[in-house]
Parts: sequence; C-alpha cells; structure tokens
Amino acid sequence: EKENRRVDGLSNGDNFQNITPIQAALLNSLETVLINSVIQDDRTRFLTHSRQLVDDLDDDPLNRRSVVLKLLLICCYFDAIECAMSLFNGEVETDFLPLVNEVDTATEMTALQAAAEAHSVRCLELLLKKRARTEVKSKDGRSLLALEMALSSSRMDVIWNPDDYSVEDLVVLLSEKDLTAVKLLSERTKAIGKVAYSAAIGGKIVALAALLIVAAEKVNDSVVVPCDAYSGSKEKDTVYQCVIREALSSGRRDKSPSRTAKKNCLSPTKVEPDMKRKLLLCEIELLQLFGADSHNSGGDKKMTSSLILAIKARDEAVIQLLLKTNMDVNDADSEGNSPLHWSLRMSWGSSSQQLKILWLLLKHGARVNQKDKLELTSFHIAAANGNTQALQVLLLEDPDGIHYRTIMKETPLFFAVKNDHIECAELLQRWGASNEVLNLRRERPIDLAKSQDMRFILNKTYITLMHRNSPVEQKYTPRFQGDEVIFDTCETLLTMADEGSYTERTNTNVKTEICKYFESGGCVRGSKCFYAHGKEELRQAKHGMHLVNSPAAEKLKRKIFVGGLHPLLDS
Repeated sequence: EKENRRVDGLSNGDNFQNITPIQAALLNSLETVLINSVIQDDRTRFLTHSRQLVDDLDDDPLNRRSVVLKLLLICCYFDAIECAMSLFNGEVETDFLPLVNEVDTATEMTALQAAAEAHSVRCLELLLKKRARTEVKSKDGRSLLALEMALSSSRMDVIWNPDDYSVEDLVVLLSEKDLTAVKLLSERTKAIGKVAYSAAIGGKIVALAALLIVAAEKVNDSVVVPCDAYSGSKEKDTVYQCVIREALSSGRRDKSPSRTAKKNCLSPTKVEPDMKRKLLLCEIELLQLFGADSHNSGGDKKMTSSLILAIKARDEAVIQLLLKTNMDVNDADSEGNSPLHWSLRMSWGSSSQQLKILWLLLKHGARVNQKDKLELTSFHIAAANGNTQALQVLLLEDPDGIHYRTIMKETPLFFAVKNDHIECAELLQRWGASNEVLNLRRERPIDLAKSQDMRFILNKTYITLMHRNSPVEQKYTPRFQGDEVIFDTCETLLTMADEGSYTERTNTNVKTEICKYFESGGCVRGSKCFYAHGKEELRQAKHGMHLVNSPAAEKLKRKIFVGGLHPLLDS
C-alpha cells in the first residue's frame, strides 16, 4: 500500500508541485519503466532496464559513474534493497561500483540521506553495514544530517498543537508511527545531542519527541555548547539545561520594553515568539517525561542550578515546571544562596507573585534555616528587604528564626533596623525578637537605628505596650486571597499560632469594677470603657472571667499613672 502511494504521487501530474527535490531530479534522469521496476523491487527487470540505459550512454566515465549513483539513490529512496544489492555487486555490468558516501550532483545528497528522507529501513540497514557516514551533511542548501532528514520527513507529520493537546498526547501519536529509521540513525549518529538541541531551539518538538522515544538516554546524556545570543554563554551543558535557558531567555525578551511596545501592533509574525515560548515550555515538560535530570550539568559542578536561574529570571512558568520534578530545592550556588534566598532577594512584579513562589518553595521542602557563606538565612534577607509578608510566612514556618545569627552575630532584627524597615522590626519584636542582643561590634539594634520612629519602636515602653496585643496579626492574610490554596493554608497557620494567645486577648477586656463616672452622670467612653456600666454588666463580666480563668485580668486592678512612667523607671 505504501509503495502504491509513492507511485501515485510520482505519476499524478496534479501533485507534481508537492514532489520533493530528489523525486523531481530522478524523474528527469530515469525512464518510467525503470522507476516502476525499482518501486516493485524487481531485480530482474531492474537489471534489464538499467543495462539498457547504460548501453545507450557514451563512453564518458563521468556519465556512467553519475548514472550508477542515480540508480543507487532511487533504489534507496524506494527501499528497493534487491536492486541496490545488484548495484553494489556490480551486476549492472558497468566499469564503476557506486561509492556509499558519494554525493549525487543533481540532488546533492548521498544514498544514506535519500534513504533517511524516505524512511527506507532495509536500505538504511544495508548502507550502515557498508559504513555509510552519518555525519555527512547534505549539499542541497539545507545542510542536514541523515538523522535530521529522517526527522524532517513528511512521514513524521502529526496533528498536534500546544494549546489543545498535552505532550503525552504527542508521545502517543508518535508511538503509533514506525520510527525504525530514526532509531537506526540515532544509534550511529555521534552528534545526536546537537540534533536534539537544534530541534528543540527551532521549536521542532515532534522531532525532539521522536528522538526521545528511540534514544532518550543518549539524548539526556549528551553535552552541547549552546549558542545563546542573549546571554552570550558558551558553557557546555545538557540539552535539558539548554532548553531551560532558552525558555528563560525568551521570557526575558517577551518582557522587554521593545517587545511590550509592539505587543498591540498587528503583524503576521506577532504570534511567533509566543508560540515558540509555548513550545519551549512543552519541550521542558517532554524532557522531564523521559527522565531528564536537572542535576546533570555535563560534569561541571560549578553550574548554577536551573531553579535559581528561573527565579532570577522571575519566570513563574519555568519555576512551576522545575518544581514538578524531584530536584533539590535547597541546592545552593557558589555563594551558598539557595533558591529560597534568591526568591526573597529578587524584586517581583507583585507581592502576591513573590508570596506564591515562596509558598511553592516551602511546599517542596525549602529549608528556611539554610545559611549562605555569611550565615544569612531567609529571615535576614526578608528583613533586610522590608518584605513583611514574606517574613510573616517564614515566622509561621519556623518561629525560632528570630534568633538566627549571621557570621557577625546579627539577628534578623539588626537587618530590619539597619535598613529602616519599621514594619519588619515591629513584626520581629511581636514574635519575641530581643533588642538587647549584641553583635561582634558590641552594638545593639537600637544603636543602628537611622530614624526617630525606629528608635521609638525599639524603646522598652513601646515594646511593653505592643506585647499586650496579639503576637500575630492577620492583616497580612488578604494578600493571599488570590490563591485559595495559599490563603487556606496561611489561615490555618495563623489560627494555630493564635490559639495560645486567644485566652490572653480575651481577658484583657474583662471589667472588674463599676465605672464611677457612669453613676455620677454618664461615661463618655460608652462601650469602650474599661469598667462596667451597671451591676448587671459587672455580674456578666465576672461570670465570663471565671470561665476564662486567666491571671491577665489581675493587671486591670493595678493603679494607672496618667501619662505613664518615665522610660528609665522600672514598672
């Protein structure tokens, strides 16, 4: 059935415009009867017509040699192994035997490339046994290896697009095809890594998927030198890492001012960068599906992890793809900075986006107490950058983070004070951070304060008043409402953190005496008054006090000094 389709394609004049260059060249050089004998792989008829063709030629050795090579190419294209064997055995009775790696002047291709383009499996096996060179590129302007020609063949066409189908669907579609020719050439092609890289960067995801189906291990272990025009990097890396870098580069180009300015312009090529970006993301997922390992950096242990590169590029799509694998989220760079550290250092488009990435890292096992070479933790970085919401999440994860010290013996409170981030300093103190800690220079946090407001919140009196309120305020939770999973989780954490202090907060409002101003003419404070307005209210308050049974209510019986005590006096 396949052979009949080829004959119909060659004989149908309406389809002549769809004939490949090799088909057109062969039709101009050989008679139809000879082609039919090749298509049917009739060795006897082929020898008869080919000998007749050779006899009609002059004695010019170049012409005879050219005819023999053309005969070999057409035999390989139509997978006529019997006819091809007769040529190699010299049965055509010419003075020349065809050379396996010789290039035909008309098609500018070798016999192996002709067989590869047509997926002629039997002739491919024959040519490879005769040591046909797989590293020779075609001279027809495409400059393709035999493997690349097999991958770009029309026999690899599938109905698939990244918007409507998954990469698993693509693998299923290709698995239904005969990929024997691709497998044979993959086993003999040394530059399979370059072929896979070229296909991936060019957006040829079908070709990449076919290579992974037949030779996944060989592709994943290959090391190539990427040509990154954006970063100028010339470091050796795996195909997987190179595709990730290209995806990050395309994401940066899409966010560039020039790209943003042209986004609303109607242009026929406007969708191309967006489609390439989608294909690159699908290729990352495809490589992961076939076991690509982000830890494999081509033997170079100094390479920065892909997750850190994605975070530094602020590429949320790539970050989520990488976190789907079993990669180490605590893998640090040469300075000891983990992905969590970099996520807190980078300035994101919105605080909600940063919190989402932070939560994803924590969900996948990021350690909040991991230190860099200067022994800074994520708490120090969040406090130094004034990131109150992120600091709140970190404290919920590890309340002891307020005590972590750097190589200079400085706690996160030092970093909040030095950078004049009042909200962070206040939050750390609510969680119990001490302002009496000394660093290596024998300095306290208040000694590094740059503003009067910062000195005020570090004052003992302010700290005492502040601790009367709840240690954890839920004013940060609205930031998470854009993501239900993050919001629900943080609500649960905040509730758990508040359970221990709920009784204390309730008891601070217990009324133990009757307001004397209410009895003498009315109290201007109304319901906000600290004392009961009537015996019934006092009875209800005492009943609630016994139910709660907290010593905090005893504080209300103490005398109150209007204006407060001097800061230097003890309470």
